[in-house]
Amino acid sequence: MKKTILLVGLIVCLSSHAHVTEKTNAQHDASVYSGVIAPKPITQYKNNENIVFKILLEKRNYEAASFELAEITIPPGINVPGHTHNSDEYIYVLSGELEHKIGNKSVILKAGDIGIAPKHIKVSHRAISDTEVKTLVIWTPTGEAEYWQKILSTSMKK
Repeated sequence: MKKTILLVGLIVCLSSHAHVTEKTNAQHDASVYSGVIAPKPITQYKNNENIVFKILLEKRNYEAASFELAEITIPPGINVPGHTHNSDEYIYVLSGELEHKIGNKSVILKAGDIGIAPKHIKVSHRAISDTEVKTLVIWTPTGEAEYWQKILSTSMKK
């Protein structure tokens, strides 16, 4: 419960930097009414290892966003090799167990845990549970979703 409250607080803190303005659908891909966002249809990618990326909120569908949000599902035993980000990455584990490695340090994240990957620091992940690992990922500042979509659209199937 405390970790869920922490995640909600983090999202509120990040979103407090966004300036919410009302626009029509003709002016913007997302409808914004009284601070409620109705984004365009979710972009989803799935690779040959069945890792599923759902981009939920990104700069392209809500230009005032100060963070981006994705749901990433990793099948059991799958390793996500070392990589870096141009944004800070916050990983909230919804289900399963994920080995989260930053540099040479490794920690096991379980449902309700939060892992942080600072920008420009090498990170890797591995699904270590017998079931899939489902995560909610926040990137701030924005730009990661567009970067990953360019990579994923050429190497993954929609």
